[in-house]
Amino acid sequence: MDYITRSSFATFNTVKWLRYLLVICALWQLKPVQGQTAWYLADLLFQTMYNWEEGGVEMKYSAIGNKHEVFYGARGGWQATDNFLFGYGGYVSGTVFNGTPVGYHVDMSYGGITLEFQRPVDERLSFNFPILIGGGGAWLNGTDFPDEGPYSTGFFVAEPGASISMKVAPFLKMEASGTYRFCVGSKMPAARDAQLSAPAFGMALIFGDFY
Repeated sequence: MDYITRSSFATFNTVKWLRYLLVICALWQLKPVQGQTAWYLADLLFQTMYNWEEGGVEMKYSAIGNKHEVFYGARGGWQATDNFLFGYGGYVSGTVFNGTPVGYHVDMSYGGITLEFQRPVDERLSFNFPILIGGGGAWLNGTDFPDEGPYSTGFFVAEPGASISMKVAPFLKMEASGTYRFCVGSKMPAARDAQLSAPAFGMALIFGDFY
């Protein structure tokens, strides 16, 4: 086995086991989550392991209404051309993991198809321009809901943005991003479109074969 073959094989195994570790850690955090949200995120994470050419996990700092919020998610896809990545991703608000509060707060999740234009600067650095188009849901979680319902809703979402990524290893990129989440179609008085829409600032770990 020549050097290139050995290096590629080692990279493949490193990526595979890192993805296994990420999935185990993420599923451990999903223990308190009930219903479809847990199954949706679990499926998304397993798709990261087996199907994507590149993909990983991301944390976004954003807001719902006037409250700061952290979103957790995963995204990835396939290289349609040298400069375009096509795939999908999904995110869920961190309050989902906090249990039932006194009063109420708004939880939400969303996901969809992603398209990303990648503009390499050099061998390590790249400017990227992603957009996510899809749908999501928002619902109230708590013990004391407002009088006016409904208490859950669906919506259309589009989230364009820009990011910069840096290759730190043959199998790993780190990425910082800024996006804006446009939500349209909410029918919940406690969380109208304007309250669900917000800027977001993210950090991601992206795994793949980046030779």
